[in-house]
Amino acid sequence: MLCIGYGRYPPQCVSDVWLTIISMLTGATFYALFVGQSTTLIQTFDTSRRMYAEKVLYTTLWRNKTSTFFYIVTKVKILTL
Repeated sequence: MLCIGYGRYPPQCVSDVWLTIISMLTGATFYALFVGQSTTLIQTFDTSRRMYAEKVLYTTLWRNKTSTFFYIVTKVKILTL
């Protein structure tokens, strides 16, 4: 587990072990940050369409003054866009 590569060069002393552990933790942290930032970026691509659809929903509800059932059905339609 503490080997760099495929077990060919294991750590020789305690400082090598600590360096390997710290480098693994650093790599895992940066990977998690990269995945999180990528996910956030992908989710923000379509913000304007969602905001427009929500405004249309509220306008339609205000105009029709309909029941809660219509609100729920319309909200589900927007979430599935």
